[in-house]
Amino acid sequence: MTRWQESTGRPCPAPNVTRIGTCGLLFAPDEAQVLVHQRADNGFWGFPGGALEHGESVLEALGREITEETGLVIPAEAWTLTGIYSRPDQWGCNRYQDGTIIHYCCLSFRTVLSPALFAVPLCCSVESRALRWALPGDLPRPFLPGHLLRLLDTRRRPATFPIR
Repeated sequence: MTRWQESTGRPCPAPNVTRIGTCGLLFAPDEAQVLVHQRADNGFWGFPGGALEHGESVLEALGREITEETGLVIPAEAWTLTGIYSRPDQWGCNRYQDGTIIHYCCLSFRTVLSPALFAVPLCCSVESRALRWALPGDLPRPFLPGHLLRLLDTRRRPATFPIR
């Protein structure tokens, strides 16, 4: 395995930026389905989220990204930390069209939506081609490998969250 690996699984050159990111796994009220989005930049499916901006806390960034990418407004207290993912050889980098390669340290969170929030229509942003509810065992393809790992870790519900 190469030292640096894109979120899609492809090898990449060394990153020129390191950032903190967030990832939100939103489950339906019965926890049978999880919300996925298809990224506009690479066509892969995964979970909504994104990088912190200057002056934001992790939960503020997560809330902003979830609202931007889905239209849903989730209170900060509804989220539970499920893992920290920072290994550059485990899908930790994103390569962008402008040539920037970012190594992310990503904090992953989960929430279960209330029935009222589950009924709110979803709204795609320019960062997403599509949004949909999916069964964890029947995810759309291609799916980001690191996001699959986050889902597996989240569903296991270990006593302590993984740090990878």
